[in-house]
Amino acid sequence: ADVKVLRFGSFDNPDIPPNFGFDPAYQSIHHAEFDDLATRTALLAGEKSNPTPYLYELARRIAPSDPIKATKTYLIARMRITYDASRCANADALGAIQAWDLLIGPDIRFLFGNGNITKQIAQAALDEEASFPANTEPWWVCRSGIVEMTAAMEGKIAPLKLKPVSDWPNLRQAARAQIAAIANR
Repeated sequence: ADVKVLRFGSFDNPDIPPNFGFDPAYQSIHHAEFDDLATRTALLAGEKSNPTPYLYELARRIAPSDPIKATKTYLIARMRITYDASRCANADALGAIQAWDLLIGPDIRFLFGNGNITKQIAQAALDEEASFPANTEPWWVCRSGIVEMTAAMEGKIAPLKLKPVSDWPNLRQAARAQIAAIANR
């Protein structure tokens, strides 16, 4: 197989889905110059339409200049990734939550010292997340578990397996619960 290491252990092989949404399109944004205005503008323009990893990237890039918006954006990303991963039939997708926190965490850790997540920021994140679509298919995370990766390597890519749509409202509410608790303290 023609597998080529690009950077940081990412692979350029269309037959093997990249892990947890770190695909070539996202990778090119993540590795762009940190202060690249075009990248920041594109991330802001796609806030509600891009897959969740792009919210993490936006939070990372705006953290030094706008820590309040970065904190809110990170909280939205955290709710969305939890919602996205919880809709996958394969529970392996939940590993994306920790993976993205480990990837982005070092660049935004300074945002969370001394109780900087205020009730107001948490409520603003909840309000904005409520305007995001509820029916997007979380392909980017559902295809990242070991079962999906193994199947893809064997050429047996199955249809996207999601939990029933009737469960999605409760899964979204559960994904929002931790931030709601902060907003309601």
